[in-house]
Amino acid sequence: MSILKIDQRSFSGKTFRPKPLIEEDRQHQTLMVFTSWGELSHAERVRDLMRDFLSLTREPEATRNFEYIESLGPAANRMRAAAQLGNQTLYLNENKTEYVAAVEMVVLTIEKGALHWVQVGNPHVLLKGQQGLQPLVYSPDWSWQIQQDAPLVSQALGLEKTCYLNCGSYHLQGGEELFLISRSHLPATIFAEANPSIEKMTKILSMDNSETPFWIGHVTL
Repeated sequence: MSILKIDQRSFSGKTFRPKPLIEEDRQHQTLMVFTSWGELSHAERVRDLMRDFLSLTREPEATRNFEYIESLGPAANRMRAAAQLGNQTLYLNENKTEYVAAVEMVVLTIEKGALHWVQVGNPHVLLKGQQGLQPLVYSPDWSWQIQQDAPLVSQALGLEKTCYLNCGSYHLQGGEELFLISRSHLPATIFAEANPSIEKMTKILSMDNSETPFWIGHVTL
């Protein structure tokens, strides 16, 4: 079982949302999505750093120098450590004296029949399984709280010395799909769709508010 492909679409609305940088590693069944709110090079730096770190830490003992959370398991702990390293790099090299960089991200990998993830900011991660559409990670931004249409980042790599990361694992049953959605918030109607597709999801989101920009990715597992 592997991450086969990602199909993606963007909806511009009336305000700006940057298009994410996507990295697919089919050999290691890993997908990375980075959204830079500064220069694209910031996302590229984090991508390269995390990719190299994950490549060098395939063995469980390789994370012994980092905090290890038993409930996450080796794969999620590796991704968590890589994300922490990315956060430290952006904070110390770009943002220590002035905010110029912010990178939202999600990294997904499949290992030993389970999906593992680490995420900060957008995109939200929704799982389509036997029980319909369920949120694995939901992270609304500041614009949802102050009720404006333009995105306003609240969580991202590089903003603080330490960063809160959403991490977890899900045992796959077979036939699951993922929808990755970068949008300030998700309407309740999206979870009522009985047979979601990227076309249907795009229509629901655009009809909910035509002024709110979003990006959506459909991942087949």
